[in-house]
Amino acid sequence: MGGNWVPSTYFIKMADIKEPVDSFVFTEAADQRGCNWSTWKMEINWDDVYTLKPTTRPHWGDPPTVYHGNISTFAFADGHVESHNWLEAPTLKAAWDMATGKHANIDYYGFPDVGDKDRDLRWMYSKYRYKGYVPWQ
Repeated sequence: MGGNWVPSTYFIKMADIKEPVDSFVFTEAADQRGCNWSTWKMEINWDDVYTLKPTTRPHWGDPPTVYHGNISTFAFADGHVESHNWLEAPTLKAAWDMATGKHANIDYYGFPDVGDKDRDLRWMYSKYRYKGYVPWQ
């Protein structure tokens, strides 16, 4: 969870997850390398996390993918699953590009979003939990 390579942000025990109903553990992914190697991630200012400051605006790292229409599916730490319907044009373009292999041999990180009011980015960050999680204001 959290998609970060820094061990201090990992959850070791399920009991450490404060809001398991809002914390996704698995998501569909399309990896441009031909296999799902490593983890799905967001770009977060980890210095803010380590110093317990309110997080600065996150950015997409890996795009979501869409294998079931304009939605992706998620499994949460409490055991429930749900699908999320993507709303923003840049999110949908990036997701469809990944799902159809358009970016098969390149990194496709940090694709554009629509700014602070990006509904997809806000929803994703609200479910992307890690130790020290601070809600995006």
